[in-house]
Amino acid sequence: MNGRFRLLALGLVAGWGLLLESTLAFDTGHHWELTAQVMQEMGFNEPSRQTACVSNWMVDYYSSSPTASKRMREELSKLHCDNLYTAESARRHLARLTANARLALTSQVNDRELLLLLGATLHAVQDMYSHSNWPELVSTPEVLSNRTCFSAGEWIPGAWLSGSYDPRPYLLSPLPPHHPEHGSYDQGVNKDAHDRPLWPQAYFLAYCATREFVEALRSWIPAARWERLKHYQPSVVERLALNSEVKSAYGISLWINAAGQHGHWKGGMSGHNLMFLSSALSFVKLTSPNALWYRVAKGYRPLTRGLYTEDSLPPPKAPIVPGLDIQRTVMMLRIARVQEAPGRLGKCRWGSPDYYLTGGVHYGRPPLKKQELLTPYLHPKCEPESPFLGVPAVVFRDRVIQGARSFDNPWQAMVILDSAELARTGGELTFFLGVGEEDPGPDGTMDISPDRSRKGLIFQYQLKGSSITLPGTGQTFPAGEGKTITVRGDHRKSLEISFEIFPMKTR
Repeated sequence: MNGRFRLLALGLVAGWGLLLESTLAFDTGHHWELTAQVMQEMGFNEPSRQTACVSNWMVDYYSSSPTASKRMREELSKLHCDNLYTAESARRHLARLTANARLALTSQVNDRELLLLLGATLHAVQDMYSHSNWPELVSTPEVLSNRTCFSAGEWIPGAWLSGSYDPRPYLLSPLPPHHPEHGSYDQGVNKDAHDRPLWPQAYFLAYCATREFVEALRSWIPAARWERLKHYQPSVVERLALNSEVKSAYGISLWINAAGQHGHWKGGMSGHNLMFLSSALSFVKLTSPNALWYRVAKGYRPLTRGLYTEDSLPPPKAPIVPGLDIQRTVMMLRIARVQEAPGRLGKCRWGSPDYYLTGGVHYGRPPLKKQELLTPYLHPKCEPESPFLGVPAVVFRDRVIQGARSFDNPWQAMVILDSAELARTGGELTFFLGVGEEDPGPDGTMDISPDRSRKGLIFQYQLKGSSITLPGTGQTFPAGEGKTITVRGDHRKSLEISFEIFPMKTR
């Protein structure tokens, strides 16, 4: 590292240490995956999804980065829906945000800029649920609700609030006494990561609201433009820059290690100074069109106009974003424990092991396209590759657990499914899971399968009767909440993994 970039690296660490406390939102992995899932369900190709997801991530990044000006950080902080102390302020905020978004998304912008605006808007839409007590008002710990702020219309109950967080000078009202804080992974109103109380409730609401908003976008623009947007093809230069942005977004979020933050992809435990600096410096040096749209063109400004000001709009008579009665089947996959299989691993060459999970779900029983499950790497595109033919219904990539040879409750995933498609395939799902071991060089693929022909775990879940089958061994296990299934690999680099899978009630 030359002298210039060594100084920049030190500045980045110091700067993030001072500013990071204003970044908290749904952790970036959750924002990314629910945005990508909704867009995939609606037919958007990979470049369009990644462009929107990168923009969604940049709202967090430039809200806290020392490379952004103070004014830019303050403007983008308005897209986190914090410091809304009353139901009336929430109604006005949502009315202004959606009006701004419709005007911006139907203006004379090119397709790439429209996708950037969409991603930034969806960040704010999703934070309405991870930053507020709305999940407590419409859900229970046992039952998910599809009653979003859009589908509720003007009904936002008087008890609604979002947590206080880093109060800004633009706020019109002083902080009320005893108002709850946004908090962190350990306390507060937030449902930002999958180990927070009511995270499943907030995530499902954010999924439904994201679907409602993208459906509204379809009604706002001409059909020909909608189709062109779904099949967006960046230029060669833009595609290379987008690939670099995806890599940096994942790396910065995963490895951040400052101001008490030890990772911000999906919960903590993954911070790593050197890896963070490598990712951060790569992004700072990047002069991509998308980054310049934020840093130079300030393309997000149409979205923030009038937020947290006296001229915030009153709730409109007709909904700008119509609510939908979204019906989905929801499964929870919880990894209860991961540990090294006794006697299977020798001394780790690079020190303590650092494990992470990737995986996904298909409807029915798709044919395999290759024998080995997958080789997980930390720096690919963020949507894991499936070993099966066809497009998976859901994919997920979870955090790295640093320096632990065993860990309880390291990972979980919410699997949101189309109920009609699930019924068409007989209520059967095929899951694929892989555990990687992060190394300075190529990552290792850990063996978690009792089937000697592969290292990754494949199993079929049958909704009727609630059971899972391991196709490689023919073993069948009862499934359900509290019914933990334990499997272990059969090669030298093996892990024992315990998990449970169960449906969640929705209304």
